[in-house]
Amino acid sequence: MLVTDPAALAGCRRMRMGYATLLALLEPARARGFRRLAIIGIPCQVYALRALEVELGFERLCVIETPCSDNTATENLHVFLDLLSDRPETITYLEFRADHHVELRFSDGRHERVPFLQLPISKLPRDFFPLTCRTCVDYTNVLVDIMVGCMGGQGQQWLLVRNERRQELLDLLGDAVALSSQGSAGKRQGAVKGFLANVQRAAGGLPLKAMPVRQWSTGCPWACQTLAQPAGDRQIAPPFGQDR
Repeated sequence: MLVTDPAALAGCRRMRMGYATLLALLEPARARGFRRLAIIGIPCQVYALRALEVELGFERLCVIETPCSDNTATENLHVFLDLLSDRPETITYLEFRADHHVELRFSDGRHERVPFLQLPISKLPRDFFPLTCRTCVDYTNVLVDIMVGCMGGQGQQWLLVRNERRQELLDLLGDAVALSSQGSAGKRQGAVKGFLANVQRAAGGLPLKAMPVRQWSTGCPWACQTLAQPAGDRQIAPPFGQDR
């Protein structure tokens, strides 16, 4: 979705699982004369964007990213909804929240919150998450300017600003964003080992020393802080189309 009215941006919020051709909007935007864009996407889209950035020739791009919203086929998404509710056709809203619950909203006004640990993950098809997505090319999100998410968080959204210019953009929000110091907890070794095993599988069993590295400068994180407001209506989510 290409948004030019600030008031319309609120209509793009919430999470949409599935594939989306976000970068297909770049050429139409350029044809309409837009030279400066803010792009909200996920790692695989941003990875491709950085490869095309010079060729596209925009004056300025601000790249805002969220953690992966779980790429899957539309058919698989409906399988997931079928497992969550006996009336999946009435679900109008789905969000993986920072408080480790999935929020569901229904056409009759009902709200439900399902803890992550109670999700029917074991009942999903084996191909629900493609192997290529389980070996994300930018899982650490080094290619973005500003990163907003809740994956691995402590009940609040976190914010990562990777360069000084984008810090200036964050500063424009003023008191609209409440920040607190970042935290760290938990044991991550097992998850990292599992990720490395998937990388080796994706390489077809060939020796693999590292993921492919693009030749551009990303710099070190400029700031890493936690958003002090809970998820929900304030959550920043990618403006993907209905097919996402």
